[in-house]
Amino acid sequence: PDSRCVATTGVAGYGAALCCAGGGPMWSVRAVRFGVGGFGVALVRSGMRPPYKSLGKAEATVACYLANGVVVAGGRERPFGPVLTPGDVVGVMLRPARGGSRDGAGDDLVFLLNGAEIGVAVTGLQRASRGAYTVGVQPYMGGVAQLLSA
Repeated sequence: PDSRCVATTGVAGYGAALCCAGGGPMWSVRAVRFGVGGFGVALVRSGMRPPYKSLGKAEATVACYLANGVVVAGGRERPFGPVLTPGDVVGVMLRPARGGSRDGAGDDLVFLLNGAEIGVAVTGLQRASRGAYTVGVQPYMGGVAQLLSA
């Protein structure tokens, strides 16, 4: 492993990791190995405070794409994209919202899988300064992820 690897350890193994401070507006993470309980990649607010237990339930999480193909945003789960498999690369991207007014419609949060856009998970996010968001990964107990770009 190098400084870009993320793994969770411990008794419960439910921890998540914030992969970098700021960065963006595009991040990519390789799902190296799933742990017991799954795998998730999320966009979170950089000010997220420990404990990083469940990205899908954390208040600071904007949206989390889970290994079962579900996205969790605003406390709600919904079918979203393909089921993840080890080796997949999940992209997280912020881009200007499409079809917005001239005053700015904010940003869309888009997830990609192996370079192909899956869809928009959240639309109209308030534009924030660079570094306001970061990517979080939850490989669960025994899982491993690799940060490819930030």
